This record gives sequence, structure tokens and C-alpha cells, in this order.
Amino acid sequence: MPEEIGRNQDANGESPLAKMIAESEREAMGVDIAFVHQGEMRKSLKKGKITVEDLYTNVPMGHNVSKLILTGDQIKLALEQQWTKDYENRLQTVGLTYDWEAKAQLAAASLC
Repeated sequence: MPEEIGRNQDANGESPLAKMIAESEREAMGVDIAFVHQGEMRKSLKKGKITVEDLYTNVPMGHNVSKLILTGDQIKLALEQQWTKDYENRLQTVGLTYDWEAKAQLAAASLC
């Protein structure tokens, strides 16, 4: 690994590590969109050689990757349900962009 891939979210609420995991799941499943919950990762991947043990330590829960057919309304609902008072652990997505406002009322998302 040429550089560390961070677990923490940036100012836009995005996690480089979660994006990498979501992209690998999207590719493995052959789907257009993938979602990863920020809370399933335990730490950043450090620069240098990455071992299988590092990967199991990082994502220890053994979550299964699932493939679903969803409507736009179902995707919108999933995005809306992620918001809490503190906006922590939001869904990380690949293949999909959307806008959100930190000061908006809860349960309000608009797909781009």
C-alpha cells in the first residue's frame, strides 16, 4: 500500500477506506451501486504491506455481501434513514452521488 487509507470521515462525511471497500464489493457483485456502513471498519489501513490478518482486524464482523434490486424510492429511503442527530457513521456509497445538508431536518435527501 503506497499510503495509508484512512477510516475517518472527511468534512464531506466520506471515508477513503469505506469507499475502497464499497468499490471492491461493487466490483465483486457486478452491480451499479454499493453501500458500506462506516461503523463496520475498526481502523485505517497503514502504509506498506497489507496482510489478510490486517483485513480481518479491520472488518472483523464477517458481514456478508448481498445483492439486491432496489427502486429509486427504496434507495432514497435507505439514505434518509441513515441520518441521526450527530450524523455519525453515514452510509458510504459508490456508483451514486447525492446531496445532503447538515442543518436540514432529519430524513431529507435528494438524489443527484
